[in-house]
Amino acid sequence: MKIFKYGEFVNESDLFTGSGIEGYDSNKIEISDKNKFCLKLSNLKSWIYKDYGLGLQRAIENILSNMSKLIDFNKDSKYQIPLQYLKKTGRFDDESDYRYIQTLPNGTYYAKCISNFNQVLDSNGNYDPVNKLNTNYYDLSELVFDILSKEDPALVLSSLELSESEFKKSLSDFFVGKNLVSLINKNIPDIRVYVTHNRKMSNIGDFVENFVRDRFLSIGKDGVSMYECIYQGGDGDPIDMVYGVDLIIKKTGMESFKLIQVKSSPSVARTASSESRYSNIDLFCSKLGDKVVCYTKNAETEKIF
Repeated sequence: MKIFKYGEFVNESDLFTGSGIEGYDSNKIEISDKNKFCLKLSNLKSWIYKDYGLGLQRAIENILSNMSKLIDFNKDSKYQIPLQYLKKTGRFDDESDYRYIQTLPNGTYYAKCISNFNQVLDSNGNYDPVNKLNTNYYDLSELVFDILSKEDPALVLSSLELSESEFKKSLSDFFVGKNLVSLINKNIPDIRVYVTHNRKMSNIGDFVENFVRDRFLSIGKDGVSMYECIYQGGDGDPIDMVYGVDLIIKKTGMESFKLIQVKSSPSVARTASSESRYSNIDLFCSKLGDKVVCYTKNAETEKIF
């Protein structure tokens, strides 16, 4: 049985060719140097954006805040369906829980936690993937490369053969103490272009999510499906971000339903089943070959179908 793998969809050498910012001297820094530098930096993961590292997260969030719009998702009718089903679980009735869901006198549902989302929107008024740049170490690696290739190209080349500790020190010596917002604004014409890895991972997520949904819908008898999908989120979906719900699958003609979190691989789904942020999720699913694997909380039960 073939197991779905990240590498089937993503070639790491292709992750760092998407900025389109070619302000560096290509006679000195070749694309292979760029890929090597960015891959080496991305391997440092959260160190790139955390305060104990380069601290880019705060700077990116500062820049994005000036581009974002405050959104109350309660006012969008499409979120009334998932809020209704989340309320039915009885898991969000505690007023002290920030995810508390109210039933208003007019019969609609209201959750304060999705009432004041700051999001950057694209030219069509839709969610812009740059919202996730603050903690995406692959895309941030490319941003760092583009800054250094303009400010100090010699540092890029000299760092390629350094050990991890030496590499960190070299980058820290350059970035720490500088005004990162000003540095980014000076060297980066459009921060929105740093979404290459984001888009590749989003495509993987969409593929697996749709596969899981379709697999549930294919279960039936005499051509009649046993299940229906009553909700599926998408990019920037507040129900997913706050409640961890990708899909709500309901048994056809019955009141029973399941809140589902979909992950890109079985191992990630299994791990997620024990995470506190997903404590109210019923099933953790992923693609396993041509089937779906589902785990309950803490991976107590595994089902493949």
